[in-house]
Amino acid sequence: ETALDRTDFSGCDLRGADLSRVSARGARFVRADLRGAVLRSARLVHAIMQKARIEGADLGLANLFGADLSRSRGAPSDLEGARLARAVVSRRVADG
Repeated sequence: ETALDRTDFSGCDLRGADLSRVSARGARFVRADLRGAVLRSARLVHAIMQKARIEGADLGLANLFGADLSRSRGAPSDLEGARLARAVVSRRVADG
């Protein structure tokens, strides 16, 4: 498991990146491009993902407890088993 806790990825191009099983607690992904990124089983507790592009991102089994995905754009390819308790999620993400 790679630890990237509290890292600032704001504005970064992370299209197609493999971030599976990464620990990114409290990390910032504001306006990051996460299209097609693999975040399966990632620990994204309290991550800030406002206005991130998440179309096609794999968030299956990710821990998004308390994460802020408000105003994120696109629908992830997989949210199955993701922990979303206390997360702020836009309607587009929730509806897939």
